[in-house]
Amino acid sequence: MKRALTSIVATVLLLGSMAPAALADTSTRFVDVPANAPYAAAVSDLVFKGIINGVDGAHYAPSKSLTRAEMAAIMARALGLSPGTPATPTFADVNASHWAHSYINAVAQAGIETGVGTGRFDPDAHVTREQAAKMIVVALEQNGSLDPGATLTFADNASVDNWAVPYVALATQLKLVAADSANNFMGSSDLTRADAATWMDNLLSHRQDGTPVSTVHGFHTRVFAQGTAVRNNPDDITLLAGNTFVSYQNGIGTKGEANKSGGTVSTVVEYDGAGAIVNQWDLAGKCDGLTADPANNRILATVNEDGNSSMFIINPTAVAGQQVQQIAFNVDPGKLPTTDPLAWGGGTDSIAIQNGNIYLNASAPAADANGNFTHAALVQANIQGNTATLKPIMMGNATATDVASGNPVTLNVSDADSSTVVPSASAQYAGDLMVDDQGDSQLIFVHHAGAADQTQTRLSIGTQVNDVVWATSTQGTLYVTDTSANKVYAITGNFTPGTVFVACPNDSGVGSFVGILDLKTGNITPVAIGLKAPKGLLFVGQ
Repeated sequence: MKRALTSIVATVLLLGSMAPAALADTSTRFVDVPANAPYAAAVSDLVFKGIINGVDGAHYAPSKSLTRAEMAAIMARALGLSPGTPATPTFADVNASHWAHSYINAVAQAGIETGVGTGRFDPDAHVTREQAAKMIVVALEQNGSLDPGATLTFADNASVDNWAVPYVALATQLKLVAADSANNFMGSSDLTRADAATWMDNLLSHRQDGTPVSTVHGFHTRVFAQGTAVRNNPDDITLLAGNTFVSYQNGIGTKGEANKSGGTVSTVVEYDGAGAIVNQWDLAGKCDGLTADPANNRILATVNEDGNSSMFIINPTAVAGQQVQQIAFNVDPGKLPTTDPLAWGGGTDSIAIQNGNIYLNASAPAADANGNFTHAALVQANIQGNTATLKPIMMGNATATDVASGNPVTLNVSDADSSTVVPSASAQYAGDLMVDDQGDSQLIFVHHAGAADQTQTRLSIGTQVNDVVWATSTQGTLYVTDTSANKVYAITGNFTPGTVFVACPNDSGVGSFVGILDLKTGNITPVAIGLKAPKGLLFVGQ
């Protein structure tokens, strides 16, 4: 384990020493963007992320003015806004035939741009520097920080219209925009493509609180969805019928205690492929496990990992008022441990489904007098009506084969956290049920779960991981929930089927990151850094 942890630390330090653009291809392909130009890194980074394009394959045209439609497109791509086509056009001069209509509608629906008045957007007019400054401030949801009495310190203060002064002042204070070398802001002048790249790069950096999420070459990161002040702390994530479901824990306690505002419910949100909200449901308690059950067209959830635990079924296509059903357990897992293997003293967490069988991780178990965990670590739930009957599948002190030594070992599972069925794309353990024993920094692979010939294999890893997922195709999206950032990220690029991705938390001994796990050695190589507290992972292949 020490060797694996050293490997992680070394790789994180290597990645952490790079500027965000250095993780992209910094050798810009544009002949009109000198490598030493102050905007070169921003152009390279945004092109790499698919946010901005050149005017052709060889030219970026840094001095060219940007239109309002082009600015809307760049803003929508950067923020991961869902393009939309409303039944009634938002602006009279932007119909469905305009190339940027979906982007313009997206920024309008997000409240970032309201047009030029009289129901018009004026898409082909040039966007001014002061207009762009306002859009950036609004995009950062910084309106509450505006100072109506703000003053400017430029050599050309008069170039900024009165309405724009608070926005330009705040954007300058936050180092999102800047004047030229002569301290002229030129508020009413056109925004150039060079400054647009720099300002948008600043915006993306600021949205990550100065620590942008950076990925190794070949991957791109964007914000897929973002929580709110009342819908926060995204945790688990799953996919059903092409839509993504995310559980927001909303600060609820591990036994269902109320949050600071008195709230007692988590929120499960359904998003379409573009990140637009389709529906949402409130569940009493702290939602810890969330898994799709495609065979029954439903979502299963568990609440309260440390005690007072239960399950919920969400039927998204049922009639309103009948979509959520709470399921009680036939025994109370939170009872103090007795001879009953199902009384482990805690709650339930992750859910995995295999061959129609529902498996739950038995979380927060109580140890015996000798510090051993001898009760159920993995259980099967048989749902009948409003009750789930639990059956022990793997005990906390089960025997397993250690990967490193090949010898049998006695497990002591203290923290069964996430779980999943290993896909056929995996070179090892395909078809096994994987249980992440987070607190003990090990993965347990259960072969033939519940059968008479069930066996376990233990892989020790160098750090704790919150979740584990396998890439199953060469093209796809890796979704990452970040609890502290209150965001869901989408990482795209070229994947190798069978690659194992893990989310390493901020309390794991090294900085938060998403990495690739070697199933033979247990070593982890970071691929995405700058995350605050990565939790749930979901891979969706194309």
